[in-house]
Amino acid sequence: MKPSAVRTGHIDALESRVLMSGADDLNHHLYYPEGFSSRTISEAVPITNPNDQAATYELWARYATGERDQLISSGTIAPHSRAGVVVTNARRDGSSLTRTGVGYALELRSSLPLAANLSHYDFGTAIGESFTNTTSTEWTFGDGVKDSTNVRQALVVYNPNNEEAHVTLTAFTESGQVVSVTKSIDALRRGGWNLHRALDVSEGLYGIRVTSDVPVVAALTHYDITEQRGYGSLGQAGGATAGYIASIDPEDNSDDGTPDQGGGNDDDGTPDQGNGRANRRATLGILNAGDAPATVTLKFVDREHGDTVVVAQRTLTVAPGSHDKVDVASLGIVADEGFGVVYESDLPVTMAASVFRGNDAVGVEATAIAATTWTFGEGFMSAARAGLSVFEDLYVFNPGSTSANVTVEFFLGDGRTYSISDSMDSLKIEDFELHDLPGLIALGPASYFGLRVTSTVPVVAAFEHWDSVLGGGFATQGLAGGAIVPLAEVLVL
Repeated sequence: MKPSAVRTGHIDALESRVLMSGADDLNHHLYYPEGFSSRTISEAVPITNPNDQAATYELWARYATGERDQLISSGTIAPHSRAGVVVTNARRDGSSLTRTGVGYALELRSSLPLAANLSHYDFGTAIGESFTNTTSTEWTFGDGVKDSTNVRQALVVYNPNNEEAHVTLTAFTESGQVVSVTKSIDALRRGGWNLHRALDVSEGLYGIRVTSDVPVVAALTHYDITEQRGYGSLGQAGGATAGYIASIDPEDNSDDGTPDQGGGNDDDGTPDQGNGRANRRATLGILNAGDAPATVTLKFVDREHGDTVVVAQRTLTVAPGSHDKVDVASLGIVADEGFGVVYESDLPVTMAASVFRGNDAVGVEATAIAATTWTFGEGFMSAARAGLSVFEDLYVFNPGSTSANVTVEFFLGDGRTYSISDSMDSLKIEDFELHDLPGLIALGPASYFGLRVTSTVPVVAAFEHWDSVLGGGFATQGLAGGAIVPLAEVLVL
């Protein structure tokens, strides 16, 4: 399927939900530093209002070059409802709300706390990630790749301040090679690097640290131009002594793995055409950006565990200023329903997972916090395709010593709501298979929704979406709220 033929029914459904208004008290901010428009791209920003009152919003594009600011949408979102903005639609020539061929960051301003997601389709692959309200002077990534033949990566940074940011990107390889590049990013501008051009590092995997003299937001976009699979992910705001990856699934249910077609040649780090896809694989990358060796223990947690919680364990020492990796297949883990990964370290590190399966890939940095609420801007379920070509999983992990009473609320575009509840024992990973929820599927032939997870104790929640018709899948951690604590403070594994 060529990118220009990407089917965007879920994007079309968002257009009628934008209601114009003119609010001034927009004190809540969400950011995603990556956005791009061309004739082959479909891009949308689903937005969910989980509050009891209507919320007004503005969605701004902040361009890397040229005229800096563009208000691309404003409106009001009803309480307990999902809405959204179609930025560009590959099925409709001239539909783009943004300038084509120029990279931009997206900033959502609102009167109440909202949740939003970037939904981006290009080159036969899907990139999806939650917007964040976190800014930091340090961002770290465990999944840098130098593969000049097959991979293109872009590291993008948004400066949300009214002053210039001086930003340094440092790469740490497995051999201990350390390479840095610097640049200045103007106020309210997006900047960044095409990593395959900017970094003079040896071929292979490496970790990345981004530092700035003012708080910024950073994200990584990964395209495999041979396999035509890719993902986008926010970084971790510095290293941590404990983190969690929600799911590595040993089964490949997304599609039959046959290749789509790709094409194009953008100048922002997106790839030229490629074709074909390799077998499923999963890699964990670990960055130690510190000055001393870090002892890191990986624990692989069975989602369906009875008496056995940890199905495999590995301890490794990561040298200072370097990167290490684990090929998950080499561990020989037997877990029919998949597993989560917990790391603990004596010094702060960063871990990321890259999972390639079927017709796409997902990449996520480990979650280093637990919270009593998690909100997600985007969800979609088709009654006809549920469990066949559309799969959605909401993973909730209870890392603490006491049980958690968890409620999952679904907010539809027409204001209808639906909820389910569960009691989770200590160290339980619950996979809410949304494609197998009769109550959700019964809401309509096609349901577009946002989600909110609430818990009586801090938990970790993550969302994963796969759609073989629309070019693949994505995974995201969601937006944390309520009581937020470092994972290391509550983890008892």
